[in-house]
Amino acid sequence: MTGQKNLFCLVLLFSTLSFPAFASCPGTAVGNMVAGSFDIWDCANEPVRIGLNNSEMLRITTTGSVGIGTTTPANALDIGSSGGLHITSGVPSSTNAALYNNGGALSWNGAALTAFTSTGTANYLAKWTATSTLGSSLLYDTTTGIGIGTTTPAATEEINGDLKIGTSSRTCDSGHLGLMQYTASGFQGCTSSGWVLFAAPLANCTKTITSSLSETLAYNVNSLTYTMYGGGGGGGDSGDGSGGSGGGGGSSAILVGGLLQAVASGGSGGAPVGSGNSSGTAGSLVTGSLSSLSSGQTLAIYVGGGGGGGWQCH
Repeated sequence: MTGQKNLFCLVLLFSTLSFPAFASCPGTAVGNMVAGSFDIWDCANEPVRIGLNNSEMLRITTTGSVGIGTTTPANALDIGSSGGLHITSGVPSSTNAALYNNGGALSWNGAALTAFTSTGTANYLAKWTATSTLGSSLLYDTTTGIGIGTTTPAATEEINGDLKIGTSSRTCDSGHLGLMQYTASGFQGCTSSGWVLFAAPLANCTKTITSSLSETLAYNVNSLTYTMYGGGGGGGDSGDGSGGSGGGGGSSAILVGGLLQAVASGGSGGAPVGSGNSSGTAGSLVTGSLSSLSSGQTLAIYVGGGGGGGWQCH
């Protein structure tokens, strides 16, 4: 009986203890530590456990997380895998940010949570086919490409069908290179030179050039075949024997991106011959082709002029 009396006295002591304002932490205590409350209090940095039938049922970790059915809660409240959470039907006075059971309908923040069903085909991106139903869209994802109208895209994106392009509202700058748009002028692409109109491919375009020029190659010019002459030399004039020689003809040249690609030398001027005249020689003829040209390169063509004729003083 002595032990039972001591136990009774210990329980009575805890039931009457009061620790106003926790002036000093009492260690570990169960009882009325503050008037009007029942406390389970541990001043040490160690978890609080509650058990039944010699098994732990609930744990409060040293960081304040509560675990029910688990000894390692990772969140403010964790329920073990063998447990569940049952909410009795009832609507709280304030539904703001509240999860509750409204007559069997699980509700959150004042609205019932709606379950949805899903049907679809593997690899097709999902879309809402109804307000609570998911199905398959037109987009097929192979992880290496997206197909629209095809399940075997051969590029990052492939469309088996029509594609309509409208006018872009974006500014063509360094952050939007490669954009395309369609305007009243036709299809355009954004390049480092601004919006460039897509021209129709050129087929064996032939152009005769009689004066020097410099222009930027369009996207559809990728090779160039040329026939080029140097300027002819001027004729010589002897007159009474004291005439002059004709001037040499100027050379013609082609440059791409500032680099010389081909030259046709000018002809030599004619020399005075006795009391008569002589002709200058023709400029050289050069033919060839240039390939691997790129849009945006500068093409410069210089046409050599003919040499001046010789003359004499009278």
